[in-house]
Parts: sequence; structure tokens; C-alpha cells
Amino acid sequence: MVATHANEYPRLTKMNMSEQLPAHTMVLLPSDREVVGEARADYMGHHRFYWTCPRRTWLDAKCPVYIDFGRDVPYRLPTYDETSQMCVSSVA
Repeated sequence: MVATHANEYPRLTKMNMSEQLPAHTMVLLPSDREVVGEARADYMGHHRFYWTCPRRTWLDAKCPVYIDFGRDVPYRLPTYDETSQMCVSSVA
């Protein structure tokens, strides 16, 4: 098994791991402390979630879906990155 650091593969994503990495490669990911500055700079208000009973009509909608959680701002239901996982994003 080959061990390497994620910095050696700057274009590595969840979607292209099998194309970017040689077989049997273990990648050391950066710790939270190492990426906290980048995370704060790139933060766009997205929050991932696991929805136990999703509304198919909301997920399949062709127009934006907004959710009111009873807070000061509404939230939108977009997809998250190239994996197309659902998330909520505050609309401020």
C-alpha cells in the first residue's frame, strides 16, 4: 500500500478518486486545524443533512425550493458540489 498526502493531488475530489489515484493508495487528509481558514473563506451557507423521509416532489422540482425553519431567514434546497447531494443554504 502506498501512503501519500492530499496536497500531492490538488485536483482530487470524491468523484475522481479512482481516476486520480494509483491502486491501493492511502491518502492522508488534512486536519480541521489545517483547513479552517480555507473553510471560512469558502463558506457559502451550505449545510448538509440526512433526510429520513424526503419529499420526492421537492427533490425533483425544476424550480427553486425554499424552506421556512421559523428563523429570520428562509433556506433554499440546492445540490451540494459535484456529488449532487442535497443541502440547505440560507438565503440572506
